[in-house]
Amino acid sequence: MDATVILSARRSVHMHSRSCVVTSHRAAIHTSDPDASHLEFPMGVRSYLSNRLRQGGVQTKLLREIRQELVKMQATNAAMATQLKKVNKHLERTRQVEEVIRFSLSEKVLHEVTRFSEESVLDFETTLRRVAKERLSFARFGDGELRIMLNPDYNLGFQAGSAPLRRDLQAVLTYQNYDQDRLLVGFPYLFRSPHWQKVWSDSWPRLREILPRDVQYGVAHVSRPIFFGQVGALGVDLWREVWDGQRVCVVTGRGSRFTMVDELFDNVASVDYLYSEPRNAYGDIGRVLEEAERLDDADLFLVSLGPAGTILTAELSRIGKWAIDIGHLSASYEQAFKGAGEPEDRPVSSE
Repeated sequence: MDATVILSARRSVHMHSRSCVVTSHRAAIHTSDPDASHLEFPMGVRSYLSNRLRQGGVQTKLLREIRQELVKMQATNAAMATQLKKVNKHLERTRQVEEVIRFSLSEKVLHEVTRFSEESVLDFETTLRRVAKERLSFARFGDGELRIMLNPDYNLGFQAGSAPLRRDLQAVLTYQNYDQDRLLVGFPYLFRSPHWQKVWSDSWPRLREILPRDVQYGVAHVSRPIFFGQVGALGVDLWREVWDGQRVCVVTGRGSRFTMVDELFDNVASVDYLYSEPRNAYGDIGRVLEEAERLDDADLFLVSLGPAGTILTAELSRIGKWAIDIGHLSASYEQAFKGAGEPEDRPVSSE
């Protein structure tokens, strides 16, 4: 519609409001009649208004159809929500059945692991007393070390798996070429949680084949919250006895989350640091080992390097150094006694 026609319509209304008279080509407009169908306008104006009315009718119909579709969609969503609740209930029942099946299947495995632990693994207190009294190096295995050792496809977020890494971890676990008078290997605590039931179920068939039965293991979780939960404040005293008056060198990754908590470490003679890579430290073991071998002023190496730390600790014992794979000890202490979060929740490195 061009501006000339619109202007003509406006003039028609304006002239009617002044004199209620229109020229011969414009009929009178009865403004008192609210029904717009009684209004008469020039042909162009009439056509414009007619088109607008038709468009309004189409829009009204479209809105009605949209409302109807929305009502249908709401009904469909309600039906879907009901169905989803049914599916969730079914999944929950399925999960419960799977838990029962898994527990049944893992009972035999747990029985065997329990028997091995009772026969070959020291308790918390005895583990640390032997480390302190005999100056034993202590290399630990947790679920991460077991999985990356036994599963070629397994990787940790800070350590990629590899054939050499798996080989070296197995050598430590089985004391291949390591002196038991210098090295104590830590085997995991006997957890029975769903997580550890899966770890045992996945790893024990292979572990059963390679673990020697004529050696003694310490319990690896002396550096974890479960240790402090089991032995309480005595755990702090046991650790402090290990490094009391010792010149300590901490081996950890650059930007590491490891900290020297005063409640644990304020009785050491001195502290120095030897830094490795924050990620994939296994590839840096050779260099770190060479540097550590040259350090004559360190009595004790405290290692926090994940699976690489397990191997490095064993290698340090081989060259006559006293080393302890300390892992998340400080973070575990803070969780147990200060209500801090899980050690794994902390960033691997600030870098």
